[in-house]
Amino acid sequence: MLHNTILQPFATYEVNQEGRYIKVMSCESEFRLVAWRGAEKLLDSDVVAGAEIALSGDFKRLSIVSETEQKVRLWVSEHKLNYDALSTKPNRANSFVVEHYGESQKVTVFDPAQSGIKLLCAHNWWVGGEGVNSKNGIPVLANEIYKHDSAAPIYAYIDEPIARNLLLSDGTNIATTCETQPSVISQLTEDLLFVYGPDSGFIRISTGQFNSLENSNHSHQLLGEPVSFDDKIYSLTDRKVGEISLVQINDFGDYAGQPTRYVVDPLFWPTDMCATDDAIYVTGAYDSSRGRAKVYRIKSGEPVLSYEPNINTGAAALVINKIMHLSGSFYLNVDNKLYRCSNGFNDCEAIFSESNIKTFRANHVQKFGEYRIFKKVVSSQYGILALDNENTPVSFPTTPKCAFFDSRLIYYADTTGIHASSDGGASFQLKIEFANADIGDSAGTAFIQSGQFIYFVGYANGALTLKRFGSEVDRTTPKATFRVLKESY
Repeated sequence: MLHNTILQPFATYEVNQEGRYIKVMSCESEFRLVAWRGAEKLLDSDVVAGAEIALSGDFKRLSIVSETEQKVRLWVSEHKLNYDALSTKPNRANSFVVEHYGESQKVTVFDPAQSGIKLLCAHNWWVGGEGVNSKNGIPVLANEIYKHDSAAPIYAYIDEPIARNLLLSDGTNIATTCETQPSVISQLTEDLLFVYGPDSGFIRISTGQFNSLENSNHSHQLLGEPVSFDDKIYSLTDRKVGEISLVQINDFGDYAGQPTRYVVDPLFWPTDMCATDDAIYVTGAYDSSRGRAKVYRIKSGEPVLSYEPNINTGAAALVINKIMHLSGSFYLNVDNKLYRCSNGFNDCEAIFSESNIKTFRANHVQKFGEYRIFKKVVSSQYGILALDNENTPVSFPTTPKCAFFDSRLIYYADTTGIHASSDGGASFQLKIEFANADIGDSAGTAFIQSGQFIYFVGYANGALTLKRFGSEVDRTTPKATFRVLKESY
C-alpha cells in the first residue's frame, strides 16, 4: 500500500507492514531505509526517488531516517508495483517565498520529483549553479519570470553585499612569517594580502606565509597598492611621464610576464588605480602647474578611454592622489578633499566639508562591506570618516588604529583592544582586550575573507600577527525576495 508522510530531521519513522517489495515514489532528497525481520536487518541503505527494491525474504517493518525535513511517498507491499510516477505529468504545486541576503545563494534545493520551477524577483539578478556571480551567471531582469525545467537546485546572485554580524568571542591568532612592520595592508583576493612597508610583499591568509618582493626577481618598481581584476592581480610599475605600465603578478608575488605599456597624454604622471567589474581605472597628476589630471579606463582588447573629472580647482592644477570605486560611484582624493563622481566623471561633488577632510590620509583607506573608512590628521589627532549614506564623520574617545562596521555596530581598534558602539558612535564599550600591550601599535586594518573577519593587530615579538573572528549572516532584512511556484510529480 502507499504511505505518505513528512519526515522530520533525524527522527525515525516506522512503517509496521509486512512485505517484500519497496518503491520510493517521490522524495525531496535521499534518506536512510532499514528493513527488519525481528531483530535481523534485511536491508540498510540510503535511497532516493525512483528506488525499487525486491528483497529475498519478507520483512516485518521498515525504519526511515532523514537528515532534512521532506515529504516521502512510499510503496510497501508483498506485491510489486508496475507504475512509474516520475513519467506522469506533475500533479502537485507549491508556492512559497525565499528571502535572499545578497551575493550568491541557493534559492531552491535538488528534488528528483520536481517537474519545474518559476521564479519572480523585483530585483535584477543572475541565475546559475553553485558559485554563480555577475560574470558567469545568466542575467534576469527584475519582475521577469524565470522558468526552470529540471530537478537541479537553483542558485541566484544579487549584486548586494551580504550583511554580517561579527562574533568577537571566537578570535584566533594567525601567525605570519612577515618579520617587518608594514604601514599599509590591503586585501587582493579571498586568501591574499598585500603589505607595504620596509619589506613589501604578499601574505597568504590560509598559511600565514609571507613572500617578500625583495626576494623576488623584480626588475621593475611597483607603484602603490595592486588591485584584483578578472581573477588576476595587477600593479602599476615603472612610473614614467606619458605612459601607464601595468604588470600582472601571480599569487607568489612574482611577475606573470612583462609589463603592458599604454601611451597616454605626454604630461600625464600615474599615481593610483582601482578596479571595477568592468575595467581598470588609472589616475594621476600632470607634469605641469596648470595641467588637469585625467582618469584612464584600461581593458585588454579595447581602446584606452580617458575622462577629465569635472572638478573646479581654479587656476591650480588638478592633481588626483587616490581613486576608489564603491557602489557604482568613483571617489577621488583631490587636494585633501573627497569627491564622488558619476556619469563618466562629469558629475562630481565634494562629499565632506573642507575642514573635515583637511590633511586626508589617502593611504589609510579601509573597507568593510559597503563602507569605506578614511583616516585623517587634524592638529595631530586621528579621526575616522565613514563613507555611508549620510556621510557622517564619527569621533572616537581614543586614538584609533582602524575602524570598521558590521550590520549593527561601529567598531574601532586601538592599542588596548577592539571597541564597539550600538548608538552610532555616541558611546563605545571594550569588546575584546589585547593581552599584549605592543599588539596594535602599528597601523591597523580590517577585511573579510570567506565570511570570516580578519583584523591586523600589529607587529609584535618580531612578527606580524593577524587575528581571525567569525561572523554570521544578518537575516533581519533580506536584500531581495523570490516568489516561487514549484510543480512536482
